[in-house]
Amino acid sequence: MREWNVNLLRWQLRPEPREGEKYADLLDRDMNILDKVLEQCQKLGIMVIIDLHRVPGGKEFNHGAVQEEAKLFDNPELAEEFVESWRKIARRYRDCPAVYGYDLFNEPNQKTPRRIDYLELQYRAAKAIREIDPETPICVTSNDWSSPRYFSYLHPLPLKNIIYNVHMYRPLTYTHQRVVPALTRIYTYPGNVDGKYWDKEALRRCLAPVREFQQKYGARIVMSEFSVIRWAPGGERYLADLLALAEEYQWDWCYHSFREWDGWDLEYGNQYRDTSCKDPENPRLKLILNLLAKNRQLDLAGGSWKPQAAPLPAIDLMSEAVKKQLTDGRRLDETAAVPTLEITRKTPGNTFVAIPLSLSVLGGQEVVLSGEIAHEAISKKPKSHNGVKMMLVITSFHGNTRYLQVPTREGDSDWKRYALKVEIPSDARKLELYLGLEGVSGTAKFRNIRFSEPKPQIDHSRSIITGELDRSNAVSYKPGEPMKFRFRILQSGKPIGGRLRVIVAGDDGSRREDKYDLSADRPLELTASLNQPGFVMAEAKLIDDYGNEIRRKHGNGMKAVQFGLAAGVQPEKLTQTVAEPVDFDKFWESAAAELKAAPLRVLERKLFKTTQNSHIYDVKLSAPGPRPTVGSLAIPKDAQKKSLPLHIQFDGYGVRDIVAQDEPGKIVFFVGPHGVDLHREPAFYDKLFNGELYGYGFDDRQNENPHDCYFKYMILRDLRAVQYAMTLPEWDGRNLTIAGGSQGAFQAAAVTALTPEATRCELEIPWFCELGGITAGRIRGWRPNWKKGLGYYDTVNFARRIKCPVQIEAGLSDWVCPPSGVWCLYNVLPGSKRMKMFQGRNHGPYFGYDQKKAPFVEINQQ
Repeated sequence: MREWNVNLLRWQLRPEPREGEKYADLLDRDMNILDKVLEQCQKLGIMVIIDLHRVPGGKEFNHGAVQEEAKLFDNPELAEEFVESWRKIARRYRDCPAVYGYDLFNEPNQKTPRRIDYLELQYRAAKAIREIDPETPICVTSNDWSSPRYFSYLHPLPLKNIIYNVHMYRPLTYTHQRVVPALTRIYTYPGNVDGKYWDKEALRRCLAPVREFQQKYGARIVMSEFSVIRWAPGGERYLADLLALAEEYQWDWCYHSFREWDGWDLEYGNQYRDTSCKDPENPRLKLILNLLAKNRQLDLAGGSWKPQAAPLPAIDLMSEAVKKQLTDGRRLDETAAVPTLEITRKTPGNTFVAIPLSLSVLGGQEVVLSGEIAHEAISKKPKSHNGVKMMLVITSFHGNTRYLQVPTREGDSDWKRYALKVEIPSDARKLELYLGLEGVSGTAKFRNIRFSEPKPQIDHSRSIITGELDRSNAVSYKPGEPMKFRFRILQSGKPIGGRLRVIVAGDDGSRREDKYDLSADRPLELTASLNQPGFVMAEAKLIDDYGNEIRRKHGNGMKAVQFGLAAGVQPEKLTQTVAEPVDFDKFWESAAAELKAAPLRVLERKLFKTTQNSHIYDVKLSAPGPRPTVGSLAIPKDAQKKSLPLHIQFDGYGVRDIVAQDEPGKIVFFVGPHGVDLHREPAFYDKLFNGELYGYGFDDRQNENPHDCYFKYMILRDLRAVQYAMTLPEWDGRNLTIAGGSQGAFQAAAVTALTPEATRCELEIPWFCELGGITAGRIRGWRPNWKKGLGYYDTVNFARRIKCPVQIEAGLSDWVCPPSGVWCLYNVLPGSKRMKMFQGRNHGPYFGYDQKKAPFVEINQQ
């Protein structure tokens, strides 16, 4: 917002209690967040309208439709809670220089006489505020959703510093078209809407009651909400005319809204419901930015206001909530100098004490949970997240649950302090602290558990981690020879101090994880070794003082700041742990027969778009199994018969849209892995990925039998794509390259092995290699549990049958596709082959990683 030169925003307080929750508690939680907003806005010179967007009691409902009146209009108790809420807000923010005003009531709509009048209620709240805060402006609004026409019935309140608030969405059938099912008709501005012509002068007439009120009473006006849905034709012209009037009348204004819902979002383009990418050149955004550029800079540095959030709590282990749970191995040691909770299990299992926590204090806060833990004879953890637990359990607004815990170890440990920094969501519905044991036996003790504010941390917004081995050839170590891994933290190219969490894992099943404090003057150096062919991998992650990963923005998400290295011992001697199935070829001959039994039919081939070089078509083909083959086909313009090489490309793991990248001089067929429709809205793919296709390929039951494995029909769809592509008249009939990355590389290897016409295979970070390796303790990577059906899909087994030249590019530091599996693949390739393995390359790039400068190992065989 500061980059946009914003100097006013309207912040919504939205306490919406569910059953068992109190409005006042949720209001406290919202104000905890507002504290941070105001503190930041004060620094940036942005004033804030405090909008009580949800009033006590909410709105009446009738068969799912919101009625026109809030419940408090007939309920004196709710009305008094409304007034008391404003007293609370005023006490907290009366001295804050960043507060523009108190926006009393969002869009009242009282069309019939009620027990409590909407304007009289605002007057009561305003008088209550003035008893506490005599100066901060108060925003009063009109009836009928704060509409302009009801200013004709508004009278000024006899209090100082009152601002009158209008919302402008007229005409509604234009500004809200296709927002709800009832408004399906498309209107254009300027133009006729519901039998009336709307242009700038019509907007002027609509706003006339507000302008007349302003001139008659010398009133100050703020248009604190206005907008037009982004796909409304002429929306930028509507906004330009409306804001020209607001500027002419010298009204303050706030556009609705900033990144709340994409329909109003200025950063998206004008296409209906399209959220595939943002459009910084769209005319609505450029219009608003041009107007914001005229804003004056505000200096809000004065004043002594500080956030007044409630003090963060210590956990009372002597509370009744704890004492009620003291059975079955749970006890309190009240004789200790500090109250201590002790939990014991003789056999592995789960025993907890659950302590409810106050969201009115902790909601919306970034806090540190800390405590001291000691333990004895803790048995081996069945899973990495099991063991001694000091864990926050957060239930979200939508009922999802998050489990945040400190990392603990097995065996014995004297008293040790643990800490966890966490942000409690403002809309969380439930918050509990769990202390105890999960999946293990032994004794755990807990004391001095409390919440506190985080300490200032080093600014790592530009930090990266780099690393190196003690030699340039990463795969030249001998069995048992020491390997040295060195890591540094850099900022602007210079070493700095900080903390790292480093995992070191080997293909012998070894694994260790520790935290280290680094100084700027020397790198962290760790030593490991390996007594057998394979690799040792080390990955360092930047952490704060509480052990939390430092994360930075990467694309549309956040990513940990990390770096990895790997060192190898005799990788040329690596072999598969589990032999391939004896009937591997017979199985795929049977699958090929199933493909042949489903004749190739082109279900669809339609032009998607034309680029400078190519025509790109959406293609759908018949295929065995539950879905068709679907792909994107790029054919260069004016291609002649039998003139072009063919390039088949496969995609990585996930569910998303695909479009072929046109390349001059070749046909490119980009094949989707799942046979789902192309060019659908992102929500369509998200729903599939989180629903029907959730965790595909990782189902243990399916993977027991090769016929049930998800990838069977994926590969048959891929083979059908190649069959079709080889019928294209433009193909030269000779050159056929099959390529892919990650899951796509697995597909490419399988299809190449089963396609004798293939002349070249290109594999990048190949997945699904040496799947049985995890049974021998090799680094697991991201692979399913070993089941016998997976032997028919192991990329290494397909590689044995590839006859054409193969090029591989992969990462020594890839924790998804570990280097031992990739090297097994290379070792079994029977023909011409070439492989480059890059040091410091993970499955996705690390911050600061430049592959052009990265060391690599290259091997080839002609």
